[in-house]
Amino acid sequence: QNAGINLNNTACENIVSGRRPCEFIFPGGAYLSWAERESEPVALEGFVLGFQVCILHYSVRTTEDLPFLGDAPMQDGAAAIRYIRGRAKEWAIDPDKITVCGFSAGGHAAGCTGVFWNTPHIPGGDPRERPNAMIFMHPVITGGRYAHRQSFFNLTGDQEPSASNDAYSLELHVSPETPPTFSLATYDDEAVPAENTLLMAQALRAAKVPMEMHPLWLTAPMAFYLHLGYRPIRSPYGTWFPLAVEWLDSLGLGGSLKRKEKEALGTELLFTSFRLIHALSGYDKTK
Repeated sequence: QNAGINLNNTACENIVSGRRPCEFIFPGGAYLSWAERESEPVALEGFVLGFQVCILHYSVRTTEDLPFLGDAPMQDGAAAIRYIRGRAKEWAIDPDKITVCGFSAGGHAAGCTGVFWNTPHIPGGDPRERPNAMIFMHPVITGGRYAHRQSFFNLTGDQEPSASNDAYSLELHVSPETPPTFSLATYDDEAVPAENTLLMAQALRAAKVPMEMHPLWLTAPMAFYLHLGYRPIRSPYGTWFPLAVEWLDSLGLGGSLKRKEKEALGTELLFTSFRLIHALSGYDKTK
């Protein structure tokens, strides 16, 4: 436990030697909760493909009597990235290969760490709090016409387009210092319209940020979930994670394991699992 962060650390000996890249997962949940299906199932696949993995339980608004979240989720993410880098040697992580991976509202929280890391939303402009890359799956991006209203309401208190929501609309704040981004959405997602992903891709391209966006798949986001009976990992819809890893490899941010080595190790890979839980009462993010 450190500065109000509750850290459950299950440390096991790594089968592979040396430091590994880190996949830092932000589960979705409309800023109301954290979806389990977007947590450990994804983490397990990351372990198999050569990553150390962290799962962040960022600030959420679980009841209506709690204040709107504002900058709290992104500040949690930034503090956690700095925390991980500070323990990179201990946890066998390469501090220059930390990729945030966010789903739905978790995609927004993860994206904020990359878009706002050097702005007043995250005071200090500390490069230790900037992720090296970002992966988005059906992310919440915009507070405008195509917003996921519940997510933005829990952030700002406004469900309709407004100046408050524009302040958190990622596509309006992308800069050349935004990290490289991989994104994927689905055509028939009725909760988070695919236009969120398209708007972000357009903004990244305009800022000349390296990015990869895959064509809109025709099925709902449920098909992305990897284990727990949602859909077999070897199905076509389970290919998104290897695609993302190949993209990271192309940037020099992936793992050192070759495909055959990854398949041979399979679930024998042991791992370190990090759960960072932020209390809504707050903690000192400067430590």
